[in-house]
Amino acid sequence: MAIKRRTNDEWRKMIAEQEKSGQTQEEWCISKGVNLYTMRDRARRLRKMDNQEKNKRVKTPSSEIPPEWVEVKTRIQKSKEHGPQIYIEIGIIKISANSEYPPENIAEILKRMSISC
Repeated sequence: MAIKRRTNDEWRKMIAEQEKSGQTQEEWCISKGVNLYTMRDRARRLRKMDNQEKNKRVKTPSSEIPPEWVEVKTRIQKSKEHGPQIYIEIGIIKISANSEYPPENIAEILKRMSISC
């Protein structure tokens, strides 16, 4: 008797079917003729694979910033003469403003810069 090899998609469908059935894994596996331990192992492996895929999408090292993104550096510095200052650095462009400068104006400047870049 040949062993039936299932794809990951087939296992995902089977796991979803078992979860929807309301049966325990053991009951479902017995009724379908599926090895319980294989089912549990596949479910664990697929969860691990899915988590690794999610982590790949979420984590982007700063050295691998996508070309359509721009690295933005900001800092706030207190000046004796002018009070707190805001510095924004985008590539070779540097913007500084008094911390009392309206944030919506800074946002508008940044928006216009992104259009022209």
